Amino acid sequence: MDPETIKILLDLLNPLHGEIDRQTYDQKVRENFDAPPDAEYNVDITARMERDLTQAVLILEDRLRQAKAA
Repeated sequence: MDPETIKILLDLLNPLHGEIDRQTYDQKVRENFDAPPDAEYNVDITARMERDLTQAVLILEDRLRQAKAA
């Protein structure tokens, strides 16, 4: 993947990752960061975060289609 695409994806995904991490930090500390894979957390996601996540997925899907076509 080219560096520009990687930067775009990081710009879209890092704020979402940080917010989820911030909201779940206390729960993860109590669980010693060793929660089972199916552990559930409740977090608040803004409309912008959801749009950014969707945009990142669309970019990845587009790059995958391009790679398969090449």
